Amino acid sequence: MLFKKIFSLLLCVALLFTAGCSKKEDNNAENPKDNNGIISEYADTNASMFDEKNIVLTFPVLSDIHLNGSFAVEYSYNKAVRAINLSKEFSVNKKLDLVCATGDLVDCTNSKVMVQYGNDKYPGTYEEQYAIQSVKERDNLLKVLLDTKSNYSQFFYCLGNHDGGNREKATLFVEHLSGKNNENFDFFYGADLDTQALYVGNRHIKVNGYNFLALDMSADGSDFEWLKNKLDEILAEDKAQTIFLLHHFRPVNMTFASAGQSADLRDFLEAYPQVIVFGGHTHTYVDFDNALMQSEKGFISVDTGAVRYVTTDSIVSTTGAESLNTTKEDVEAQSTGLLVEVDKNGNVRIGRYNYAINAKVGSSWVIPKVKDDGSRDLLYTKKREGSDVKPVFSEGDAFAKLSGKLLIIKFPAAYTNQKLYRYDINITDNATGKKLKTKYASSLFYKFATPADMPKNYTIRIETDGTLSDDLTVKINGVDSWINKSEPIVINTK
Repeated sequence: MLFKKIFSLLLCVALLFTAGCSKKEDNNAENPKDNNGIISEYADTNASMFDEKNIVLTFPVLSDIHLNGSFAVEYSYNKAVRAINLSKEFSVNKKLDLVCATGDLVDCTNSKVMVQYGNDKYPGTYEEQYAIQSVKERDNLLKVLLDTKSNYSQFFYCLGNHDGGNREKATLFVEHLSGKNNENFDFFYGADLDTQALYVGNRHIKVNGYNFLALDMSADGSDFEWLKNKLDEILAEDKAQTIFLLHHFRPVNMTFASAGQSADLRDFLEAYPQVIVFGGHTHTYVDFDNALMQSEKGFISVDTGAVRYVTTDSIVSTTGAESLNTTKEDVEAQSTGLLVEVDKNGNVRIGRYNYAINAKVGSSWVIPKVKDDGSRDLLYTKKREGSDVKPVFSEGDAFAKLSGKLLIIKFPAAYTNQKLYRYDINITDNATGKKLKTKYASSLFYKFATPADMPKNYTIRIETDGTLSDDLTVKINGVDSWINKSEPIVINTK
């Protein structure tokens, strides 16, 4: 370990005058690099474990599809269809066994639509429009699924807060997707092993020997009791198996931007290392390594991204700080999800994709099969954060200039062993000693497949209040998704 840290430090120093610093983890394949040391493509994590020639199960995991009822219907329809169709194309065998969705299938069924969109778009009482839009949205969801059903044999979902997430809404979805004469029931629900639970928002199917469970969004004590009974029953047959679980809210404080999520689910799953749980809700990104995290007890939580749009809320900070260089439209144009494949030995490979740019983003995670005693190798815990290797700036011009109220800052890109997350900009007025609140600029990671595709330098414009002097010190730090910070670039305007 000491040798590893010394080697990493020396590597960072060597790259200070090129492009960046890359860390090779104990269990990772080396990332291929271009002449500047920047990651030009990704090598899958633990790639040698996975038998790509013998894949027995393939499925995408999608979240936050948000099918509309009356407005932007074509936009939401096209994004959903594209995600499913591209998932098939990205798969090795060019086929999907099922499609999984972790909630918010529709947009505003559980929202006060008159408040959300205004009376001019949804005239009438809330109750009237609630009923009308609920039907329209589920109609459009059904259209997406029937139009893409040739790609897969089963659609498996849990409900999210926009779907309703309660027992009444669970029944409405079953009845609606089943069709007027129940003609679609077998396609959507014929494989369900617990039809009673289905009507209260909990589901259980088995595909190619693997168990899939879905937990209602508003899970209470009875739902967790149901889940415990199911897990115990499944594992009594074979404790050395992976179980896939869908829940709209992720286990709290595990993956990137999962604060405020489900503490109950995290506590519950500590007893079940065999579980891989997928969740959505916050429309965050799948680009970073901590989009998948493993508990010290072994279970694994994975962010599923969002099909309809990713959000600006976490573009530079999980606290929702504002970015200086992004637009809402630019960010929300993105569409992301996962592709999961399982080989004949029980190893699981999870790939991350941005459907808007038709590209894989980041390396795939390969998760070794469950051990005979029911435990897992702890390869993806928080120990991966790599605090001993920080981002490093490449060579390039850096300057700052104040012109009236406008401060223009230019600086070269910083690099790390994955996509950089953001830049922190701190400004001090040397004439007065005044320090401005930290400003944040996105690395624009969400628009590019690999770090090598990202900008080589950035120009940031900050509108000031006009009180700053022309004697400023600007400090810029590159920051990764673990919030490890580079040494700063320091720029003086005078």
